[in-house]
Amino acid sequence: MFKNIDSTGKTGRHFAMIACVDQQWGIGKDGRQLVTIPEDMQMFRRATMGRIVVMGRKTFQTFGAMRPLEGRLNVILSQNPSFNPKDAYVVSDLEEALDIIDRLKKENDLGDEDVVIIGGGEIYRQFLPYCDQALITRVEYTYDADTFMVDLEKEGWKLENESDEQTAFDLIYHYRLYVKPEEE
Repeated sequence: MFKNIDSTGKTGRHFAMIACVDQQWGIGKDGRQLVTIPEDMQMFRRATMGRIVVMGRKTFQTFGAMRPLEGRLNVILSQNPSFNPKDAYVVSDLEEALDIIDRLKKENDLGDEDVVIIGGGEIYRQFLPYCDQALITRVEYTYDADTFMVDLEKEGWKLENESDEQTAFDLIYHYRLYVKPEEE
């Protein structure tokens, strides 16, 4: 899914992001995903399995049973000191998240390509400087969203690859791979 990219970003980190967005880069409404596409959920599972996934508390709470994603190392950012789900690493800020990611990579023999930012909106914004690729499921519809991902096209990211048209129910969508342009 993700490819190894040898770029020269300022941060020295080269993580990936994954998201399902609408035509306006909307990702959610009232704490829920805008749409659930079974094939996209399968792709998400394949793309994140065995990796470190980084998310905010609200994203974690959308997982129904309030359990970490199985087969992945879950890092959750939360300002709530009493929030402490079993089998997850809860941190309070970006620096603490980067420290735990570095530790988990070392302990589990993983690299930056094994770190995937999975949302929500604020987490994507915080980690944008540390990411250099994004796997985006682009739904060809505009929902009434209240949470948005960073518009990578406005940020100057390059559309590197796009799948053929996919359909689910009455929705049309594409898988897109975006790559951050190299720093000069």
